[in-house]
Amino acid sequence: MDIWNNDRAELPESHNGDLLVSYRPNDGDWYVNGFVKNLDDSRDLIYLRAGSNFQGGNLYGSITEPRTFGLMFGTKF
Repeated sequence: MDIWNNDRAELPESHNGDLLVSYRPNDGDWYVNGFVKNLDDSRDLIYLRAGSNFQGGNLYGSITEPRTFGLMFGTKF
């Protein structure tokens, strides 16, 4: 966050998509989920902060995490 509203701290618009698919049988007490985070594997700047002049006025930022996917299993008891 730039309290002075400088243009150098402005971020471009970005979009990110995730997917979650679940299966739970009607007569079962278990489930399985499959997921994908960051479907298009984009690397967008999502946070930007300017350091103080005492720190040299550097910009500090974060980017989106890379695409990750996996399975989750569970049960009710």
